Amino acid sequence: LADPKSTAQYYELLCLLSKWQANARTESSKVILSRFLDCVNGVTSTYGADLTVAKQKSKTCKYPDSVLYTKDGYHHVTHLRLLSRCHYRLAQYTDLLYRQSEERVNSPEWKRSERLRERNENELTRLRGEREVKRNELQRRKKGTQAFVKLAEEATSLSMRISPLEVQIANDRDEAMQVYKEYSNSLITALQGYRRSLEAGKWNSQASVFRMIALWFEFCGKGNDRTFRGSETTRVINSVNAEMNKLVTRLTIP
Repeated sequence: LADPKSTAQYYELLCLLSKWQANARTESSKVILSRFLDCVNGVTSTYGADLTVAKQKSKTCKYPDSVLYTKDGYHHVTHLRLLSRCHYRLAQYTDLLYRQSEERVNSPEWKRSERLRERNENELTRLRGEREVKRNELQRRKKGTQAFVKLAEEATSLSMRISPLEVQIANDRDEAMQVYKEYSNSLITALQGYRRSLEAGKWNSQASVFRMIALWFEFCGKGNDRTFRGSETTRVINSVNAEMNKLVTRLTIP
């Protein structure tokens, strides 16, 4: 018996199952994303030679934009259409994750948490400065004196306040970095999925093109209203522009 993972039916069903689970939210985003990626990678690796032939034949096909389904049989064109559909559904799902992340980082709750993180960082800087002053004064005092003991107690008290604040700030930074990472990765993966769907064929061309342009304008046209700061903003903008450049320069895209 043939390995079920080497058949187009397997990847078609896995892609459909992933779409249903994404709509029903019956699995975690990591599991669903992993399955969509398995579909894309599986179809590409299993039918790589067929896909190359299909792209060449589609240029001379009498009905290059015709929609073919499983009932028409599995051949070069249906494999190519399956790859296009896998990329498109991956793009749709990561697009959804991007919009969810965007809502989160633009929510009043997130803005308040950012202001709180900033206040905590300022407080930490102030406390560290005070502790440094106390330690410097200790070096000028004679050990055992009342002034030395008092300064030592004050320095210790500051350290006890600083330690939990450092932990809280570190945790807050890690959380923020993870959220921003998921936000940017979802955006770039969505753009890549739409673009690769177009490279595979014209089946979802209008929706893919207009959504890519919308994401491009939406993220890169914010002016001073940035979700990211500094070099991170520049990195994400450059990645978005790079995907749009591929959209208009790749010869594999009609």
